[in-house]
Amino acid sequence: MLVVAKVGVSLALLAYLLSTTDLAALTRRVRSGDPLLFAGALGLYTLTLALATWRWRLLLRAQGYQAPLAHLSASYLVATFFNNFLPSNVGGDVIRVRDSSRLTGSTTASLAVVAIDRILGLGALYLLAVIAYVFGGATVRDLAGALPALIALGFVFAVLG
Repeated sequence: MLVVAKVGVSLALLAYLLSTTDLAALTRRVRSGDPLLFAGALGLYTLTLALATWRWRLLLRAQGYQAPLAHLSASYLVATFFNNFLPSNVGGDVIRVRDSSRLTGSTTASLAVVAIDRILGLGALYLLAVIAYVFGGATVRDLAGALPALIALGFVFAVLG
């Protein structure tokens, strides 16, 4: 019965989206795009999701927990959905903590793993910023004056979630 309700809600939401969308404008917009760039972006996004799931699995293993990659992949996709459609990224983290807690039997360990995963992601973002600064040319260097403020803001967001 729950599956029927989920399918019904999903179909109702899709019907609502389709009824409020200008399909002709959407079709024109899609056709005007470069298929090669779209395929490349889709490939990079898929690779990013796969690597993030793998990193999550490695962090769980480091804590002594074995987790099936298929389960973590499905959970990560659901978490990504919630991250995209809720006002903050906390919803996706809650999903990941809940799902990994079922495997580990420990909400505390799962919360710690997700928090470390977030910190690693923030560190990777800062590393990319440094690489962009070094190799990005004058445009990126002109923005470097804002770097201290951006670092402070990054720490605030890291603490607040």
